[in-house]
Amino acid sequence: MFLSIGIRKEDRSDILASRQSSLPSSPTSSARARANWRFVHSRERAPAKESIQKSASSATLVYMAKPRPEKKREPAEPTAKVLPMELQVGDRLADETGEWEVIAPPYSTAGGRVAHARVQRIDEPASWEIRSWDVSKRISVKRVG
Repeated sequence: MFLSIGIRKEDRSDILASRQSSLPSSPTSSARARANWRFVHSRERAPAKESIQKSASSATLVYMAKPRPEKKREPAEPTAKVLPMELQVGDRLADETGEWEVIAPPYSTAGGRVAHARVQRIDEPASWEIRSWDVSKRISVKRVG
């Protein structure tokens, strides 16, 4: 602990005594210091809800966990982005002209680069059109079933 060169035994005992006087005098005070350290450092964590439980003799502070956040709900009508050749009969698509329903399976032309599907307006079942899309571009649809 000490270098033996230049320090006499009497000086060593004085140094040890001065160091020991700076240490806590009793084991309970060091236990208090540890408890205080734990208390101070426990408050650095995320804030928790506190509640006080009262017993017959004393009140105790209890930390409670936070409730889990609610899961985000999905929209009522889920939409999917699909390739035009993946369209199914009954799928609904919306654009600036209104809402349309696919009434026939899609087919391709131009060497498979253009997809066509027969669609009808939802509010006018008697009218129908053939819509065309680039095969590699995805389109937004509402899957009915």
